[in-house]
Amino acid sequence: MSATVFRNYPPYQGAEPYLYLCFHHADAKMVKPVLEELTKHRCRVWYGFSGASSAKENRDNVRYEKNASLMVFWLSDSAARDENMKSAIGYFQTTGRPVICLERRTNTERSGFSLILDKNARILRSEPDTSVEVLVSTLMRTEGFTHLLIAENDSERQIFLHKRKSRIIALSILFAAAALMVCAFLYAQSNNWFRPEIVVLDSMSISDPEIRRAAKAALSEDGSVALTPESIFTITTLRIETPPASFGELSLFPSLARLEIPQSCVDQAAALLDGAQYDIVVYPEAAS
Repeated sequence: MSATVFRNYPPYQGAEPYLYLCFHHADAKMVKPVLEELTKHRCRVWYGFSGASSAKENRDNVRYEKNASLMVFWLSDSAARDENMKSAIGYFQTTGRPVICLERRTNTERSGFSLILDKNARILRSEPDTSVEVLVSTLMRTEGFTHLLIAENDSERQIFLHKRKSRIIALSILFAAAALMVCAFLYAQSNNWFRPEIVVLDSMSISDPEIRRAAKAALSEDGSVALTPESIFTITTLRIETPPASFGELSLFPSLARLEIPQSCVDQAAALLDGAQYDIVVYPEAAS
């Protein structure tokens, strides 16, 4: 969730001095306005999320935590109950660098956390109704905060924001292009744009020209490319348009299930009715 809340504010990852904003992930929405205000003042801010997705990210987090010039610690009730947060601030204090704690606890009784803070952390206590502008302004005037953390101009921060914006635009364009290609492919398939050109070869010997024409037409409808012993097995329907010399070659079509003949072929096909294993359908011929 924290990564989503902060997606428009990438952490600083340059070589100049920066502050480490440390907070519990449950406080992300409350901390975001502080990060926004610090960004307006051109502060270099790094922050990390616990439970990084890879060992490299975890190593990078440790490196950036260790090299920060200042820790700004958001101390909430959630942070006070978390042992990892206690370890984070305790470890950073071993570097000898300053810690400024933004106190937002409702329960401030003495605890192990309070003992850690007593060492050398400067504590800013703010009421819930304290404005972010006042809080950040006070933070920037507190001992330990140095103006070395502020970029001389806004170009450094804008570089990060520009890179992120460019990545988002590039990904959006890529996604739109991919979606467009899929739509075009589906449309083309539905209109048979990619159907291969039918080249029917006479490698299967059918002597009657009308039976051969009907077989080629059936294969063309199915998308086959050759009149072969294998492809002829797939033909289930033949449509005769003119009377053939004989219907004897119909025995070459083992999968034939429907024979369509014009009215003029009815007498000639009468002999088929007794032993035919397929349906015979008569269609009217167009008036000449």
